[in-house]
This record gives sequence, structure tokens and C-alpha cells, in this order.
Amino acid sequence: KRGARHEELFSRSARKAKIRFFATRRIYYDYLSEDVMIREFASGMWLWEVLSSLENEDQDGMAYMQTLNLSPKKLAKRLLFIHNWSLFENLTFHAAPSSSNIIVGANNHLIFVDFGVNGFLRDARRTLFRRFYTCQAREDVWGMAQATIALLEPLPPRDVNMLAKEIELAYYEQVLATTSKHARWYERTSAAMWLATFKVMKRYKIPAPMDVLMVVRATLLY
Repeated sequence: KRGARHEELFSRSARKAKIRFFATRRIYYDYLSEDVMIREFASGMWLWEVLSSLENEDQDGMAYMQTLNLSPKKLAKRLLFIHNWSLFENLTFHAAPSSSNIIVGANNHLIFVDFGVNGFLRDARRTLFRRFYTCQAREDVWGMAQATIALLEPLPPRDVNMLAKEIELAYYEQVLATTSKHARWYERTSAAMWLATFKVMKRYKIPAPMDVLMVVRATLLY
């Protein structure tokens, strides 16, 4: 039932924001119980089928993508938009947007399923994440490190200045990778930034806040 509420809110918030390229399926509440959820049928391709068709150059799969008028570039942009919208404008965000939880309908329409794992951010945390990504866009590595330290609070007794310097150095290496034209795609993601941070946190034995972990997990999957 909790999953149904998250699912309904996700779709309703999108409609209120007049965003039409993604939704969830209608839930039949008359049949909803602790064990069963009945939704409307949705047609198209699973996102993992789209990815597999592209990666393996599957001619049948790519032909079906053409019949649905699917554009990989447009799908990618829409997925990233949805991630940022749900983090910064919606009440909750889908914390498990795996390729087996998303159906791709005709004309790049995205249908999200299985809202079993969801997260939310308080306004103060949203502000810190905004600050982090704004600094990243400006290549302000020290600002990224400072925003990260604030996101990890409350911190155990540690040398905060040394911690900040190590995180700054880790981000510096990642910023070099994102700006290089010869870096691999997985080196040029914001998820790589956070994975570098986690390595520093492990050395300092600093536990990661649950909301940060959920955001990073969703970022990695998107």
C-alpha cells in the first residue's frame, strides 16, 4: 500500500507540473491489499531490452525501436531530467530506477513501475545537493568538497580539514576525467564522484547518511 501511494504521487505530481513524457500505471484500488496490487497494462519495451538491443546491435530489437519511434539520446535526456525533477521538486524520488523497472512506450514515453524503494530529501539537504552540483558545473572542486562535508554531518571526531583536503583531491581527479575527451564514459559521471568520496570516507571510518546513499544509488542507476 505504501508503494501504491508513492506511485500515485509520482504520476500526479508530474501531471500537476504539466510533464507528459513519463507516468506510472493506473492502480485499481478496489483490489489493493497487503499482498496484491493490480495496475493497468502497459505496452512497449523494457528499458533493459532497449539497452541490450543497442549494445548488441540486435537488428530485430532496433527495428522494433524504430516502429515505436524511440530515440536513445532523447530517452537519456528524459531519464536525467526525471531524476533531477524527483530529487529537487517532487516530495519523493524513485531510489531503484533499474532498467527492469522502466517500460519505454511509443514516442519515448517512460512508464515507471515497482515503487518499493523510495527516498526523500529535506529542504536543507536539497540545498546542499544543489550547491554540490552548481560547484561541479563551475569546476569549483573546493566548493564540492565543502558541500560534501556538510552532507555527511553530523561527523564523528575527525580532522575535518584533512578530510576536506582528501575529498577535494579525489574530486579534482574526477573533474579531470569528466573534462577529458579520452576518458571512459563511466569516469565522466557524477556517480563516479560519489564513489571516490566513499573511498575517502571508508579510510576515515565515516558512516554515510542513508539519504545520501539513496541519492547516490539512484544517480548511479540513472
